[in-house]
Amino acid sequence: MATENALLKNLDALRDRVAFEWKVPLTIRVGPRVAAVPMTIERAIPPMVHEAVVNALKHGDPSRIRVDLDVEDDLLRIIVADDGHGFPFRGRYDHQALVEARLGPTSLRERAASLGGTLMIDSQGSGSRVEIALPLAPVSVG
Repeated sequence: MATENALLKNLDALRDRVAFEWKVPLTIRVGPRVAAVPMTIERAIPPMVHEAVVNALKHGDPSRIRVDLDVEDDLLRIIVADDGHGFPFRGRYDHQALVEARLGPTSLRERAASLGGTLMIDSQGSGSRVEIALPLAPVSVG
């Protein structure tokens, strides 16, 4: 419970900074099952959310941003959606397509991959959606 409070405090501080510095409303919703994520994943959440939000602010000119964190099927899903003008490219790209085309934020893609996860981007003229999926259970090879 103490670590959950630390995560929530970090995300609240991010929300407050964005509202103050960028004057853009940031909504953050954290599902109840996020409290059970491993510490390595929990520590990775704030910098990843920060990077995705700041990228949207710098490049997409949104009027609002929404962040959703939830656990589903042994995956932590972090979704950062905005109503800006999207990335310079259009369409939905999974992790492999982003790597092959050298698209999207490289450091965010590499952070997700270093944790065994993936990055997906859906970019439209009406906004973008960045989804980071991180496995919570060790991935078995076999």
